[in-house]
Amino acid sequence: MIKWTGWIKFAGINLLFALVILLPFLPGPSNSVVIGLSAVAQAAGFFGLLLIPIGLVWVILGRRNQMNKSGGKWGNKPFSILAILSCIITFPIYFLLVAAIFFTYGLSAGVVSLLIGVYALYLSIKGVRKLNKRQITRLNFAPFYLVTIPLLSLFMRLYLAPPISAYSRNLAIERSQVLISAIEQFKIKEGKYPVSLEQLQPVYLRKIPSPNIMGILHFKYNGIDDRYSVSFSQWLDIGSLEEIVLYDKTNLRNNLQGEYAKYNYDLDLWRVHGAFASYETGHDHWRYYHCD
Repeated sequence: MIKWTGWIKFAGINLLFALVILLPFLPGPSNSVVIGLSAVAQAAGFFGLLLIPIGLVWVILGRRNQMNKSGGKWGNKPFSILAILSCIITFPIYFLLVAAIFFTYGLSAGVVSLLIGVYALYLSIKGVRKLNKRQITRLNFAPFYLVTIPLLSLFMRLYLAPPISAYSRNLAIERSQVLISAIEQFKIKEGKYPVSLEQLQPVYLRKIPSPNIMGILHFKYNGIDDRYSVSFSQWLDIGSLEEIVLYDKTNLRNNLQGEYAKYNYDLDLWRVHGAFASYETGHDHWRYYHCD
């Protein structure tokens, strides 16, 4: 029973880890905490590869230890060394990521990520002490996590990111149609496009719609002269690959003038010019761009 309980817990933690990676692409209120946690989980697919050899060696030695009840000549010392080495590799990288999350996604995302890291460090230290105090002959799942979590994260980044991001992209585009319709109605009634989305309230829109995707914070709007654009972005590989999705019916991105003609990183209309790839979305006047 204990053995099955351990495997169930092992499977549950891996599934929870996978869910954390997927959350930014799922329907729900936008949430910087979700994005920050997903960033940490995705990073495990890259940096965690360093832990796989350690995990495999640990599993092999653990199996031998189970077969030899006395624990062999060295006892638990090899496991302690492997556990400490894993911590030395993992936690400096993790806390550097936490610092980046504080800077990029704000206080709440940074604090939650920090608390999770501190708790994980506490559990790791506690586990190392247990290894040093007594001979362990039962199955230890710690080395299995060192192997499965990095491989799971890498698999999801390589094979699940494209279809799941397509789902979230299409859902956000569908949610934008009410907004775009209101902008066009404003143009018909007022003879010009609104300068900001706030001008649509309350006559044309009671409430500005949100993308309804947890990893997409909001719609961005630019009304300049007689042209406008709507855009949003999502991170496919957080920290290194961002997808900018742009509605540009009036070709505003190629007609920026005056103060907007100067490069502005915060302006999606400028950033898409530096994209290394551009694709059709299947929706009129919408394209998506990949930027690193």
